[in-house]
Amino acid sequence: MCVTARFSKAALLALGLGSGVATPCLADPYTLGANLGTFTVYGFGSGFSNNFSPGALTVKGNVGIGSGGDLHTSGKNIVIIGKIYLADVVTATDFSVDGSTHALINGQADCNSFLACNTAGRVESGSSIALDAKAEAVALYASVSGLAATGGAPSGDLAASFTWTGNGGTNVASLNSVTLSSGRILTLNGTASDFFIFNITGGMAGSGSGAIVLGAEVNPDHVLFNFLCSADHGSTCGKDGGAGTAISFSGGFVGSGIILALDRDITENTPSGGWTGRFFSDTDRTIHFFSGATITGPETPPTSATPEPGTMVLLVIGLLGLALAGYLGRQRNRGSSASAAGGRVE
Repeated sequence: MCVTARFSKAALLALGLGSGVATPCLADPYTLGANLGTFTVYGFGSGFSNNFSPGALTVKGNVGIGSGGDLHTSGKNIVIIGKIYLADVVTATDFSVDGSTHALINGQADCNSFLACNTAGRVESGSSIALDAKAEAVALYASVSGLAATGGAPSGDLAASFTWTGNGGTNVASLNSVTLSSGRILTLNGTASDFFIFNITGGMAGSGSGAIVLGAEVNPDHVLFNFLCSADHGSTCGKDGGAGTAISFSGGFVGSGIILALDRDITENTPSGGWTGRFFSDTDRTIHFFSGATITGPETPPTSATPEPGTMVLLVIGLLGLALAGYLGRQRNRGSSASAAGGRVE
């Protein structure tokens, strides 16, 4: 998203800039929505489950469970720096906590049972946010799945190091699979206006010293790994993913972006790595975190806009011009008043 700046003729003339100036705007290819953007981890659908087992693991952000889904926790040192939102009214089946669990949720005291963990400070039951996020996840999938690949994008099976420099707007890759291990690194460079979209028909794996590295200005919410479902599902997904099509990260792998896998299992098992971004899934699938995994939600709100550098300069110049034009106008008015009073200024 960008800001278009236009300034008054008086302000521009005062600075000798001539006629009005405008900067072009490029439409964002997708948005997360107010509900889905609340979550670092979100899943929905009958049979869906988030498995936080065994600890230790850390999720920096909110966890959402749509209608029909559930959350299972077991193990020690589970830390959720945020709340748990469940679309359904919470029962011990929807949110299971076994006796070995030691969970720190939303800054509250450690808890190790359903009764202790299921409190207002930790869990929101019957949440409309968790319910309505489903439609936004489906809309996100539909908005990007049909996009054509752009120039300079990787293609086929991405299994070697690759550097992709953005075009300043929407960048799209069509891939069969992604495998990053043994020092293979995907590097994405660009500006705050760049979006990188990967439409992937198969699976994704990261391990060892593999990595997905973003340039300093690239927002993790602008990097989307979208896993395609069968065409006959249209804008929704069924349980298509089979052997070799799951998403799995292990060892020291580190990555960034949004994983949108509406019919894939996701496993994050990175005791010496981690992920900066979001995980979204659906259907009879599982998002499974364990063995010291750390998931860090993006610090930048998903719908925030960063003005382009050129726009910021024009905006500052325009404001200065307006201030100068106003000052000169007041001086002229003061001079006119003095003349009308016989040239005396009290």
